[in-house]
Amino acid sequence: MNQGDHDARATRADRMAQSDAAAVGIELFGIKAQFARNGERLLSTREEAARSAVASLRAVREQFASDGPSTDARRADLTAAIRSLRDHLASHFVQEERGGFLEESVTRVPRLSAMVRSILSQHPALLEELDRLIALVAAAADAEGWCRAERAFAAFEDRMHAHERLENTVVQEGYNEDLGLV
Repeated sequence: MNQGDHDARATRADRMAQSDAAAVGIELFGIKAQFARNGERLLSTREEAARSAVASLRAVREQFASDGPSTDARRADLTAAIRSLRDHLASHFVQEERGGFLEESVTRVPRLSAMVRSILSQHPALLEELDRLIALVAAAADAEGWCRAERAFAAFEDRMHAHERLENTVVQEGYNEDLGLV
C-alpha cells in the first residue's frame, strides 16, 4: 500500500468517525430533546396541580377568615372544603408516587433520590393531618374550638408550603442540571 492509498483510507476513516460522532451527537441531542419535551409536559402538569392545590388551600383559608359564629352550616362548609383539599392532595400524591416529575428528576440526577424519598414519605402524614383537621372543625362548637382548628390549618398550610418548596428544589435541580449530553 502506497502513501496515497494510506492517506485515502485515513481520510475515509476520519470521515466515518466524524459521521459516527455526528450521529452520536444527534442521538444524544435527541435524548436531551426528549428529556426537554417530557420535562415540559411534566412541569406543565405539575404547575396545574400546584395552582389547583393553592386554590384549594385558599378556599379553606377564606372559610376560616369569614366572619360569623361557628354554626353547623359554617362547619359543614368548611369540612367540605377541607375534604375537597384532602381528596385533591390524595390524588396528586398518588400521581407523584406512580412517577412523573420526581421520578424524572431522579432519572436525570440520581443524587436527588434521598430528597425524593423524603418528599414521598411526607404524603401520609399530610393526609393524616387533614383528617385530624376535619375532626377538629367538626368539634369546633365555640370560638375557642374554631381558633384551635384555624391554628391547626395554619400549621398544615406551613407544612404543605414547605413540602412544595422541597418539590420545587427537586424539579429545579433535576431539570436544570447540565447533563453534558451535547
